Amino acid sequence: MLYHDKFKNNIYLIFLALPIIFSFLWHNNNTQIPVSDAIGWLEASVYILEPYWNSNSITGTLYELFSERSWRPVIFHIFVVPFLWLTDGDFLLTTLFVHVLFVSLSTFIIYKIFKLRLDNLSAAISTSIVCLSTNIMFGGIGLPLFSELSFTPFFLCTIYFLIKSDYFKDKKYSIFFSIFFFLLFATRPVEAIIYISLPLLFFFYKSISEKRISLISVVKSVLLSFSVVSILCISRFIPNPSNTIKSIDPPHSLEIFTIFSLVLIFLTLLILLYYLYLRNKENKNSNYNDYLFFSFKVHTSLIFIWWYSHFSNLYEWVYQTSIGSVVSYYAVSDISWLIVWAFKSFGIFIFPIILIIFIIVKFSNYLKKINDKFYEEYYYLLLTIPFPWILYLFSVQGFYRKVSLSLVCLLIFFLLYIMNKKPFLKTKKIILSLLVSFQLASLFSHTFIQGPNDQFWAKHHRNNIASGFIGIEYPIPINIHPNYHNIVVNFIKNHGKNNSKNEYAIVVEESGEPIDAFVLSLLCRKNNFSCRLPYKARSKLLSKKYVDKNILSKDFKLLLNDFIGTYDSFFLINPKTTFMRVTEEEAKKALDFSMHSQNISPSARFAYYLKYLYSSNKLTEYNLILGKCVNINKKYDGCFINHKAQD
Repeated sequence: MLYHDKFKNNIYLIFLALPIIFSFLWHNNNTQIPVSDAIGWLEASVYILEPYWNSNSITGTLYELFSERSWRPVIFHIFVVPFLWLTDGDFLLTTLFVHVLFVSLSTFIIYKIFKLRLDNLSAAISTSIVCLSTNIMFGGIGLPLFSELSFTPFFLCTIYFLIKSDYFKDKKYSIFFSIFFFLLFATRPVEAIIYISLPLLFFFYKSISEKRISLISVVKSVLLSFSVVSILCISRFIPNPSNTIKSIDPPHSLEIFTIFSLVLIFLTLLILLYYLYLRNKENKNSNYNDYLFFSFKVHTSLIFIWWYSHFSNLYEWVYQTSIGSVVSYYAVSDISWLIVWAFKSFGIFIFPIILIIFIIVKFSNYLKKINDKFYEEYYYLLLTIPFPWILYLFSVQGFYRKVSLSLVCLLIFFLLYIMNKKPFLKTKKIILSLLVSFQLASLFSHTFIQGPNDQFWAKHHRNNIASGFIGIEYPIPINIHPNYHNIVVNFIKNHGKNNSKNEYAIVVEESGEPIDAFVLSLLCRKNNFSCRLPYKARSKLLSKKYVDKNILSKDFKLLLNDFIGTYDSFFLINPKTTFMRVTEEEAKKALDFSMHSQNISPSARFAYYLKYLYSSNKLTEYNLILGKCVNINKKYDGCFINHKAQD
């Protein structure tokens, strides 16, 4: 009986373990290194650890730990570094550990939020429902190792410790708030502002109106934040305007940064004047003992330390992804599409079921005249919704992962409200437990698929009903043995010996099938040889002048010859049907397409060039010759194209 009671009392731990277990199982079943943004985090981590790996330099690695930043100059890669060191450079195992870490943190903090109002079992069941989705497992995107994976728990930790600080009366929780508040801005600074603004404004309003915190303390804290950012802006003009800022998009980038800085400084001065006014009016007998200003000092100090040396890089990243060159690849979001996709990505069955239960409970409370108290945490959760949806619905950044956190907060609110109400508590636990079981079945079908899979978003392996419970974005692990990237890397290692520089240009189209060029480049680096993308002469190859030129014209041939001469060897990856057996006419059509397309990378354009030269028997005109080839799979081959002198 004693053991039975002990098991009954601890059964909630099983529900809490489920997201962590399935995160481990998914990554353990995956053979593909993460792609896209994830490569930047892995690459930055490799740079940091190379001084230690190459020469046992701990000081060199510690220096790189702070100075090395990816193109996205945020803090996420710092959490990758220790696991990459522990695994001795094993990218797959590192990814597994990082995901398990943040899924565990998300599970813990969401459980603690539920525990503010619920018993252990109710909180654990609710936590499982939220965490067994794409939004927690992968940060709202169907690819592993994106920074959103950490942004969600950092935000929820910030909200939780804000509540637990008891209006900054508790020093321990105030410090925890400061740390996670910093991590929030160091991970996704723009999203941090968008998500935290309304909850903080509500907190300040409530704390002042209820006389929990003095107005002057709030103003002083806000003034400190604005002052630190103003100093960071001013530092980019002294002694001269930052070259990074000037070179982003001259002269517009500098003009915009200047206007932003002047507006920020003006606002800071206004807040300063208001602070001085309040200080003169301050009631000396007022007794507010809180750690609000102390907390903001910790937060802003960390922000200043982290961003000072890389503030220009931060501006470049924000500029390029908001109004700069990266935006040219995107279109303004389709509102109806984003709304539908958002709920599909969370699980098309999840929200309707939870919403129906919410309405029933709400109606039942109304009939029974139960007092519906709206707790403080309800406001914080609901206030995360307006800004992200308003801003991202009408911008080129209207991706689901940008609003994923708002849906997590909305679902937490629904479940918190539902399970906090006494009527039908046992029935609600049974219904929600059944919902968890459907999520588990869906996860099994996605994680342990039948047959080989070579795409995270493979439609031929996807079960629509299962996707309805865990989200349409939930990726399917790639389980190819051996992995295509390893096939290519081993081939280059074994057959690329004619290249004295041990350097190869990877020529691949932009589809990413079956080889991701950036993944391949990282694996080459790990094996002590270089696989570079042919980005040299980017400006010329993408310019309108050369896009419109005849491919056989003299000046274009000179440009191409110069481009080819930059690299010793090329490794070209192409479908057999369009490379090995393509006709000259087909290749010419493909090349014409590439020549007149403005939104194509130099690497992809160069792939078309080489296809055309091979199929037209024109390789020799550029002193090139076809080298050894490797079969990657049924559809794709990879071939060396070398200079004649090498063969």
